[in-house]
Amino acid sequence: MRKENCTQLKLDGKRERDEVKVRGETIGYTLYEADARTESQRIANARDKTLDGNLNVYVPGHGQRATAAKNLTATIVALSSSKVLWAIDIDPPRGGDAARAEALIKII
Repeated sequence: MRKENCTQLKLDGKRERDEVKVRGETIGYTLYEADARTESQRIANARDKTLDGNLNVYVPGHGQRATAAKNLTATIVALSSSKVLWAIDIDPPRGGDAARAEALIKII
């Protein structure tokens, strides 16, 4: 896919800040939603109570932020059937990677 196609996508950019409890620790997270569905696709999805494909979930690696990968997330959305992606930034937990993995399951 050519770069200009990705950058022309109009993504909603909804943002939600919340927290979950894992092993007694409160772990904060930020969830960003990218939604490039057409209005007719949104109406059909709401009526059918399902997306046209899988919900795409992007979780960046250590020290990276979900919002920094704009070209990657735009490409994922453009090439997916559902046209929906959640990018999740999980605050570093004291419990390490195991707690982060448990938090991710609760968030999704």
